[in-house]
Order: sequence, then C-alpha cells, then structure tokens
Amino acid sequence: MSARPDDELVRAAQAGDVGSFEMLYTKYAPVVHSILLGRLPAVDADDVTQNVFLSAWGKLASLRDPAAIRAMPEAYRETLMMRLVEGLSGAEISERTGLTPGSVRVNLHRGMQLLREALS
Repeated sequence: MSARPDDELVRAAQAGDVGSFEMLYTKYAPVVHSILLGRLPAVDADDVTQNVFLSAWGKLASLRDPAAIRAMPEAYRETLMMRLVEGLSGAEISERTGLTPGSVRVNLHRGMQLLREALS
C-alpha cells in the first residue's frame, strides 16, 4: 500500500502513470468488490469490479477536484462517504456513528444538497 495521498495518486494517474492507478486499484478494489457482493451474485462481482475500474481509468481526465467534498462540514462528509463509498445503509451508519437514524437522514440529505450545489 502506498503512503502517497490519494489526490497525488489520482493526479499522477491522470497524467498517465499506470503504477499510481494500480495503487488506487489495490486500495479501493476490495471496497468496490464488497459493495458489489451485496448487490450481485458472487460470480459476477469480480467482473463488475474490473469494469468499474476500467471505466474509471477511461474517465480520469474528466475527474473534478474533490475539494467540494473536503470543504463540507465533517458530519455531512462522514455520512456521505459511508453511504456512497462504503455502501452502508442508514441503519449501519447510525450504528457506526452513534447518530440517530433521523440525524443520519438529515446529514445525508443536506450533504447531497451541498454536493449538488458544488458540482453544478
């Protein structure tokens, strides 16, 4: 696993550094695979994981700076990352953070609102 920050790896991969992309794959493929296992038969999860990363490689040039996400209040950022990256349900986020299910819903809703505004 690389000690280089993800944003540095992404910038290097955008410049064509395959090794940096491989480091990102090594770090994030297990997360993507786990999310897919919850939604697909196990026999399909490997292929779809590969397709996700092939698609990501093809779209690296159009990737926006994630500073929209970094500027969010921590509560919104944390719940959004758990939901969108880790694929956790609202109940799982509530259990992990200690927030009430209602607070998780509010944080996700407001976080998505901020994210939409930042990306538009």
